[in-house]
Amino acid sequence: MAATKAPAQKAFKIRKSSPEFKKLKHYENVILSTLEQESKLWFKVFNAMNTVQQEKLYIARGFSSFTQWVKYFARTELEVQESLLWKRLKAGKLLLEYVERKAAKGGEDHEERDIVLDAEKYAISPNCLDLAAKISEGDAQKFDHLVDGVEAGTLKNKDLEAAWKTKKQEKKESADTEQKVDTDPS
Repeated sequence: MAATKAPAQKAFKIRKSSPEFKKLKHYENVILSTLEQESKLWFKVFNAMNTVQQEKLYIARGFSSFTQWVKYFARTELEVQESLLWKRLKAGKLLLEYVERKAAKGGEDHEERDIVLDAEKYAISPNCLDLAAKISEGDAQKFDHLVDGVEAGTLKNKDLEAAWKTKKQEKKESADTEQKVDTDPS
């Protein structure tokens, strides 16, 4: 029996001078520039939220807790899941702690505002920071090593996701083994 070949794709002639191509390029550039800026924009969200929390500015809107304000602001003003804001806040705090540890290792004396400004230069996503925190399980040295890898370009988000998936699987298998030992009548 002869193997059947997949039909050849028709080659389309690209007309770079066409209005459609120019419009496509415009929107591709919008997407690209937005994605490039996104790594810095999330940190601005963190800075604003951190200020609201630290200075208890939510009281000015009549809320007795920061959590109440986050729920209100996310749902009513932004129309987003509140988890988005909580993730930005957590990631920002993780990044600040990382930057503070790096500054301490270097023997540099930084004011908190300087650390915030320095942190804005780090091109790392909230998701990478969250994954690094989960993988390191509170071990600051391991967390810093992972973030250093992301910053150096030797680790990507997909690498952290794979490591986290493996770690979760190992934990599950370990828990299953413990449960089996606990229920074994012998």
